[in-house]
Amino acid sequence: HPAKGAAWRGESLLFTANNAMVAVTAFLETVIVGALLGMEQAAFYFVALRYATLVNLPSAAIDTVSMPMIAAHFQAGDRVGAQRLVGRLSLASFAISAAGALVMAVGAPFALALFKPDFAAHTDVLMVLSLSSVVIAFFGPGASLLTIGGGERYILVANAALFSVYAVLLCLVAVPFGILGVAVANVIWTVVINLVLARWVRAHWDVDSRATAFFTRRAWSPVPAVPPGAVPQAAE
Repeated sequence: HPAKGAAWRGESLLFTANNAMVAVTAFLETVIVGALLGMEQAAFYFVALRYATLVNLPSAAIDTVSMPMIAAHFQAGDRVGAQRLVGRLSLASFAISAAGALVMAVGAPFALALFKPDFAAHTDVLMVLSLSSVVIAFFGPGASLLTIGGGERYILVANAALFSVYAVLLCLVAVPFGILGVAVANVIWTVVINLVLARWVRAHWDVDSRATAFFTRRAWSPVPAVPPGAVPQAAE
């Protein structure tokens, strides 16, 4: 509708800016490592980050599939049902990612050696980065809940502000603590940004997206059925 064009353009710009921010945070970190520790360390860190991302793939898949179901509960005004569903999904994501991290711990030396035999000596760095993926899974679909609940601007500002602080932290720890210090800083950044996003979700939706919500919010109770008309349909 022409009258809604400006609003849609504004939302589209926010989504575009958020995607750009994700791209920047994904690669600028490696650039900083390369500038401070050299290309060899940057190459290893890039490989380790990609492997650590594999641990989070089940969580990303669960978020993608579950978002329409969660949105349907919110559209139907069923916050309790949404909380139960989110609690179950967060616990499932956390359990699968934790199991994946254990598998990664066993296979890390072999996986890293595929790129360069010397990389296998830094298995501890990959394990720390895998912990970041487990942290993301623990907090569940918090970031996704922001994007369907009007928090696009909040997540953009939070990411920009906190990543700026994180970039400074990387510059401070990279040289004295090496690549392992960078990995630990990555975990700290992951915990902080997810806590900030979870705070917004709790304040605006009254939903706890953490895996512990399965127990604290009684998410094991049956999830009420949502009328078919409330389920978002894909555009034809």
